[in-house]
Amino acid sequence: MPQFQKGKSGNPGGRPKGLSVAVQARAGKDGGKLVNGLWMLAYGTPDQRKKFFGEAVKVSAKDRHAAIDALLDRGFGRPTQTSVLASDPDHPLVPEIHNHFAQGETKPQ
Repeated sequence: MPQFQKGKSGNPGGRPKGLSVAVQARAGKDGGKLVNGLWMLAYGTPDQRKKFFGEAVKVSAKDRHAAIDALLDRGFGRPTQTSVLASDPDHPLVPEIHNHFAQGETKPQ
């Protein structure tokens, strides 16, 4: 497996610029057409979907769920996951961080 070279990007060109330009040209700079399409998949009636997409589009419950998830993720961000740790004040939780590699190990145990 090739090793990464320090200070050299594995993707020097980044994401192709032409792709985002092409998507924005078709969907609008703010993505309004894409949002409207997802909204139609999630909540549109068969007649509304046919008018919007130009043909009959059958949508399953799974399709609706995926469209709603996409709208939520992009509109409000993905939810964060938190954990609450509690301990006895006389015996507080103390994190231990081990750097196995600094101790000369080749793999964490």
